[in-house]
Amino acid sequence: MAGAAHYPGTLSSISPSTSPYYSSSHPSPVPSTTSSAGGSSVSGGSSLRTPPDLLVNGASVGHTGKGLQQLAVNSWNAYRSAARELKHAADARASSLSASRPSYLAARPTQVSALEQLDAVLLFCYAFWLDDLAASCPGGGCIAKNWISLFGLLRYATNAHSDLGNDVLLGVCRLVESAVLRKLHAHDSAVLLKTLTANTGVSMGEVTQMVQRQTADLERSDRLAAQARNLLSLSNLAASHPELLAKALGSTVVNSEAAAKSVDPGSEESCGGLAWPLDSMSAMPFLVAFGRCAVAEQARRAGVEFALKVVERE
Repeated sequence: MAGAAHYPGTLSSISPSTSPYYSSSHPSPVPSTTSSAGGSSVSGGSSLRTPPDLLVNGASVGHTGKGLQQLAVNSWNAYRSAARELKHAADARASSLSASRPSYLAARPTQVSALEQLDAVLLFCYAFWLDDLAASCPGGGCIAKNWISLFGLLRYATNAHSDLGNDVLLGVCRLVESAVLRKLHAHDSAVLLKTLTANTGVSMGEVTQMVQRQTADLERSDRLAAQARNLLSLSNLAASHPELLAKALGSTVVNSEAAAKSVDPGSEESCGGLAWPLDSMSAMPFLVAFGRCAVAEQARRAGVEFALKVVERE
């Protein structure tokens, strides 16, 4: 695939332990080795089965909401269910391949399983954004445990697209991870400020630790965003995703939180209203719409039997 053969800070050089969020309940697989030509390479002994079920805010806020809040909750349920179905499909595919392939191939990803994993990540992102929209909680309406639970599945999707040499989809993974880390950084900063102003007797050592953690997360987010810019360059998009590039360059949508509320990423057709350019501070619906368009075009180019899961807003 066209694009950079090497890019700074691959999975092998950025440890999941950089961020405290990788110590969530979902194990991170062993980082894979990416071939310099951008093609497949043997995964570092890791299983590509996705981790246990994502943490989901079962008592999601807003279930008794009205108007926009209730609409967000209803749509949240639809997107969450669709994401879980895709995740389970990827699990089943990985189990089937592990049983039928020779041991030295059992852990290798397939285009279909990698596409299923990334589409599931994107649908979960939109569901969590809707959950935040319906929320009224400290930290600016960010339900942190939802976003923290995403990292395990995102790590598997990232490894798979790295192994397969899917530069644009790897860029989508990097951009999403950067955006989520930035969102959690903002949440933690708000919590820290509230803690300090409430004069709860927190020690200076604890404050220092919290600030150091937030600094590390922000630095990692910036590194991931830089990688995403390289992977999602105009030259890479022109070479492998010309349809997506045409949509992006032709977009007149304002990249704002207000405009993002009108985005419906439920199908490839409805994802056409994406904003451009994008970065880690862009509203999540725009990242989801862009990512789903990229996934759909990758499936067509690779000639695999995969179609985006259509999600109807309730």
